[in-house]
Amino acid sequence: MPVVFQINLIMKKIIFYISLLTIIVIGVTIWNVSFNRETVPLNEIPGNPLPIVDVGTSYPNTTSYVAAKNGTRVPVRDFLQSPSVSNAFDEAVYVLSTSATTEGRVLYEIFYFTTDNTIVISLQDYDLAFAREGAENELRQVLGVTDNELCSLEIRVTVPGAVSEEYSGRNLGLSFCVGNVRL
Repeated sequence: MPVVFQINLIMKKIIFYISLLTIIVIGVTIWNVSFNRETVPLNEIPGNPLPIVDVGTSYPNTTSYVAAKNGTRVPVRDFLQSPSVSNAFDEAVYVLSTSATTEGRVLYEIFYFTTDNTIVISLQDYDLAFAREGAENELRQVLGVTDNELCSLEIRVTVPGAVSEEYSGRNLGLSFCVGNVRL
């Protein structure tokens, strides 16, 4: 293969990943704005902060919390201290995980938003069921919680329009939770 062709291929991959990341950030921003959700960090809410719910599981060295659907916070494994977690965007958004195939195709990305302690899973593969299952398995390990506990958390499962216009803009939910979208 000529060197010029290899460089062009590398540049195309770089442009693809930058574009993909930009689409994800724009999509998440549009989703947040479209629902006009006013978010305030939990520790800045005047008066009584949201209660912490003991879900009956022992979490050693727990200092991270994820918002629950009932308005409380659930203690989880301290994932923010993991070396694999990065805050590539700013202090408000952390990338918990990105999974890719051996060919470099991204399957999913998992984000944590510190402003409201929620998690967003962005499915990036056309096989949405496969990508969602992989993200769910990863999230179980990262947070150290059960399926029932995951179902109680504020987790949005999204798909960019470039991957699926049919499912774009919808919260697909986790496959094992009530109210999910079957794929």
